Amino acid sequence: MKTSLVQIFSVLIIVSSLASSAQALPPWKPKFKEMFIDDGPEPLQDAFANKVIGSCKVCHVDGEEKKVRNPFGQALDQLIDGNAGERLKAATKDGGVDAKKAMQAKIDKEFLVALESVLKLPSASGSGTYGQRIKAGKLPFVPTPLNVLTEQEKAAGWRLLFDGVTAEGWNSWRTKKSLELGKWIVADGVLTLEKGGGDIYTATPFENFELVLEWKTTGNSGILIRVDPKAGGAIYNVAPEMQIDRTVGDKDTSTGALYDIYPVGGKNVIRPDGWNSVRIRMVNGEGTHWSNGHKVYSYKIGSDDWNKRIANSKWRNKKGFAETVAGHIGLQDHGAKVSFRNMKIRVLKSGDK
Repeated sequence: MKTSLVQIFSVLIIVSSLASSAQALPPWKPKFKEMFIDDGPEPLQDAFANKVIGSCKVCHVDGEEKKVRNPFGQALDQLIDGNAGERLKAATKDGGVDAKKAMQAKIDKEFLVALESVLKLPSASGSGTYGQRIKAGKLPFVPTPLNVLTEQEKAAGWRLLFDGVTAEGWNSWRTKKSLELGKWIVADGVLTLEKGGGDIYTATPFENFELVLEWKTTGNSGILIRVDPKAGGAIYNVAPEMQIDRTVGDKDTSTGALYDIYPVGGKNVIRPDGWNSVRIRMVNGEGTHWSNGHKVYSYKIGSDDWNKRIANSKWRNKKGFAETVAGHIGLQDHGAKVSFRNMKIRVLKSGDK
């Protein structure tokens, strides 16, 4: 147990600019010392004493291979800007070392405020708050099974699009029949396209819905909505596509964009080597998309703005583009390895906001 915890904490996301000396502790580090060394679980005392406390933000655990998810860190991410590295780089570029130090101090203060708030939240790992569980010697993060619905999700009408074991509920675009695993594989609760498996889509169409999923890729892929299996040609001919890629950009072809229609607005934080989350909400043709928890754009199919963008896009001559009201959800084969998990959807009513 002791070794594994040290290993887990050794792969926490590093914020390289943070000083490691006790004399230069930013404001959140004494709080961590109190939680994890003075009063914390004994195995963590060693982990933090081995200078982990001097060089990391303990809101992330790289637990993909260990199937560890960190609700403590996820809660912190919702309260602070998780893109600290990019903010530090931008500050350094614009103002040099002094600007970088000022930005680091700002991030440290934000982190402390967020930490104090999240310690009061009910823990997703069990009874009590995060702070109470830590003081009781229990870790704030636990292994969480993939592709399952909580009781709250079930009550809210969510259903799984992927059960983690089979390809049930998915069709091949090539055959228009149930997907046969082979080049699309299922392993360790993840649906993965290795190479040449072709596009796939849900057997069930959806009109008004909320979709969530997580993706990871070595290259390029996409999530399609309003797919029409009766349409000829490629799966994307009449289906808008939310772009999947490893790079961040601000174009309408960048990761998270509605391909060749809407660029990403606001924050666009991408984890090129990790899992990324997507949320898409569609009601009466009004779509809103989120990437890694950040709202990136919204639109109304058929609006003046929409029609203008389509007229200036590669879709301008695609008859019926986005007009399939009750369409299917599609996943694109663009030649790269791509994986999906925790794919869930719930049907909404036309009056839902």
